[in-house]
Amino acid sequence: MSALPTQAPADIPQETYTEVTSLLSRARDALTELSLPESLQLATQACQLLPNACTWTAPLDFLGEVMVENGDLDSARRVFGESVKRNEDGWEKCLWLGQLSEEGGLEALGWFERGAAALTAQLQSLDADATTKDKAKENELRGKLASAWCGCAELYMTDLCMEPEAEERCEAYTARALDAQPGNSEALQTLASMRLSQQRDDDARAALRESVAGWLPEASIEGTGVHRAPGTELRDPPPYPARISLVRLLMESNLLPLSLSVLESLQKEDDQIVDLWYLYGWCYFLQGQRAAENGDEEKKRESWEDARECLEVCGRMYRQLEWDDVGILEHVGELVAVINGEVPPVVGEKEEEGWDEDEGEEWESEDEEMEG
Repeated sequence: MSALPTQAPADIPQETYTEVTSLLSRARDALTELSLPESLQLATQACQLLPNACTWTAPLDFLGEVMVENGDLDSARRVFGESVKRNEDGWEKCLWLGQLSEEGGLEALGWFERGAAALTAQLQSLDADATTKDKAKENELRGKLASAWCGCAELYMTDLCMEPEAEERCEAYTARALDAQPGNSEALQTLASMRLSQQRDDDARAALRESVAGWLPEASIEGTGVHRAPGTELRDPPPYPARISLVRLLMESNLLPLSLSVLESLQKEDDQIVDLWYLYGWCYFLQGQRAAENGDEEKKRESWEDARECLEVCGRMYRQLEWDDVGILEHVGELVAVINGEVPPVVGEKEEEGWDEDEGEEWESEDEEMEG
């Protein structure tokens, strides 16, 4: 949420405005402290104080974002839609509606393009006022603009892939993203995804290496084929979900050492994520396969033991968090079965790691319940 003006907008009394901003400030603090229920309650109270015809929509936009964080996407969609009805200005609500669009396709494309247009206008206003130009604000807006164009490009790789000139449009939107902010990690990931779909694997790998070169620490890129100029100032890493997607692209591109480096950065940030341990295990499994192809059976054994350990953590966490991605559950079971068939666990290893002897049977029974 952007900084709030000190004076009330014309269509809201100053006394009401003061109360609303106080609630929003408390709601923002609660969100920062990951107290989602409290943040949701405070943001809802702030919105209930707004006059019906009020065109100041910052409280609605913030409430929508809290609802997204809380996983209530239907309510978030309705709130952002109400925000647009009251006031069409603003790029945040447009980008959210693009991401949350139920229809996807051309509807989502329209929202992303509206958001991009609003961002472009705001950047032009910054350029026009050189005396007060805020470089940090400009970089933030350029990153958001790149993300908006990436959203458009990705639609032409998914929902709109059968549209005439889909490939050309995808190329054009990706180019716009890279033009908005050269070196943007999300834009380079989008470029890599497009190149993979075009079977231009070498170009995809080059884009992925460039993507991580801007933020991955020096110690993490040693031996990965990533190069950057000495003295390069590192940017903040992409959001956690974007890095999870990046790992999948790296694995698809057979950049396994780099995949593990990114996973290590994710583990340091938050190790209570099912997808993290699933991708860790799968990556080590693929590393073991590659070692076997090169005749290195010892490296295969070591990699598959690491894979089993990560997959067992994934399995336990899956049940603890009551995860609902059946595809992960099935694949973990398949990988562990293959590993145990060729690299049997050491006697006592399961008990030491807290591994349930009936783990495989539990996976199978859960799969059967899902299918039933």
